Amino acid sequence: MGQVNRRIMNNQGFSLAELAITVGIMAILLLVVTAGGSGLFNQSRITTALESISTLKTASQAFLGTVSPAGGTQTTYTDLTVQALKDNGLLPSGFSALGANPWGGDYLILPNTDITKFDIKLTKVEATPGPQLEKKIGGKYDAGSKTYTVTY
Repeated sequence: MGQVNRRIMNNQGFSLAELAITVGIMAILLLVVTAGGSGLFNQSRITTALESISTLKTASQAFLGTVSPAGGTQTTYTDLTVQALKDNGLLPSGFSALGANPWGGDYLILPNTDITKFDIKLTKVEATPGPQLEKKIGGKYDAGSKTYTVTY
């Protein structure tokens, strides 16, 4: 019985130094994982945005080919909206309900100053992916308003 009591008394747990080293190693590992993971997450958002812009472009061009406004030729794209594309069955059923982009903003389709073109605008785009979108498909990122606009 005496030996059992001595073993229990000698088992005092970890020292403060051992705990501090363990916590430090865990913090470094967490930092490495989150730094590497955020780049992959941003790349995933960019890929999703590019696919959605392509879908919106194709659907918009199909919509413009079917719209015949009263009075003859179409001179403006004011009827062109994400909702109009959904109502006409030109967007896939999985396309987000309000046209939300990967950064939580909206996809907007707007008339361009050139009446033969239209703009697809993304709102609430963070600073890091904005310039990456510019490099991939052109367009313009405005850091002040956190918007990215591409013209078709």
